[in-house]
Amino acid sequence: MSSKEFGVFSYIYALLDIFNNLLGAGIEVGASRFFKKEANWQSLWRHAVFLRIGFGFAGFLSGVLILGWPNGYLFGLWHIFYLQDRLFYSYLNTLLYPRGIIVSGCVSEGVLLASSFLGLKFFGLEGLIIAFVLERAVESICLAGFVNQREPALFSDAGRARYSKENFTKILRDSSPVWAVQALAILSTRLDTIVIKKILGFEALAFYSLAFRAAEAPLFLFAAISDASLAYFIRHADQKEKLYERNLRLSRRFGLASALAIFAFSFLAPRIFGPQYESLGPLMAGYAWILALKGPNMVASSFLLANARESLLLLSSGLGLFLSLAGNIVLLPIFGLRAACLLAVLNEAVVFLTRQMGVRKAGVKEILFSSAIVALSFLSLVFLS
Repeated sequence: MSSKEFGVFSYIYALLDIFNNLLGAGIEVGASRFFKKEANWQSLWRHAVFLRIGFGFAGFLSGVLILGWPNGYLFGLWHIFYLQDRLFYSYLNTLLYPRGIIVSGCVSEGVLLASSFLGLKFFGLEGLIIAFVLERAVESICLAGFVNQREPALFSDAGRARYSKENFTKILRDSSPVWAVQALAILSTRLDTIVIKKILGFEALAFYSLAFRAAEAPLFLFAAISDASLAYFIRHADQKEKLYERNLRLSRRFGLASALAIFAFSFLAPRIFGPQYESLGPLMAGYAWILALKGPNMVASSFLLANARESLLLLSSGLGLFLSLAGNIVLLPIFGLRAACLLAVLNEAVVFLTRQMGVRKAGVKEILFSSAIVALSFLSLVFLS
């Protein structure tokens, strides 16, 4: 795959991330918070599935209008399956059934590896997108099967169940603050790819995407900690403070270890990806330090969501969005992709401090920690370029 084709794929992937959050409506979190708190929580969960299907088809039509044939249609299918995948994942997580999540993930990753190899070989870019569609389709089906195994009553009466406007309205109303948070959060972290494409083009986007995709490879560890934290915060409200402190320490250690590992790997990047990606190493080295902040931010987000404190999440994501958008528009034409990498880390530092101030008072330790991470990113970008 050429760098331009990879840039196009990265652009489509960024659009998918944005659409998944804009049209996901925060339902996976809103529905999970109904667990055992509402007498009709099973009915509400069934309603949530139908809502996500409706939003999925809205995203399908949007993808067709934006991207046309064939990528728009493939984008739409990817989006539909992704929304269901994340909803059933959230259900299994709330039901504390990690076995189902692990098995579903392993099966879908195996499908992705095989289908992406064949897809790229025979169909190029479109084949790669088809592989990701298949991955989400398989995972969503597996997750739904495990949800049914864990909670048979959830789907056994689905055909005979009554669906009401009141329940649909309740889900949307209770999920709307989460919806706003997710929309702002994804725009603050993914809008930069759209700006890069508009200002620097697809080939520059390919370099940036390789840097952040490689650097964010360990994020599945933080996602596992964060998702498990949300489920435990909801189910064990009396122990949430203790659980938060433990998981925050764990995510910070993983973050620093992962950042150092990716920083070291960045020196090998040109040899692995080829001489045409000679400038990839410094970008990856600078971006790697974001991992030290990503993990704690994800755990803090779970804590705030479990406590229905979306206003603070809105504030932190709003500040991040303004910094990312304004900074990239001004600095990209002057400093190129180095500016985008540094702004991404600075954005995460602002989010870190804002959320820590909301969960507990952010002191000198938090300020020094986030400042040191930004400084390490800056030094990596300047001295390794």
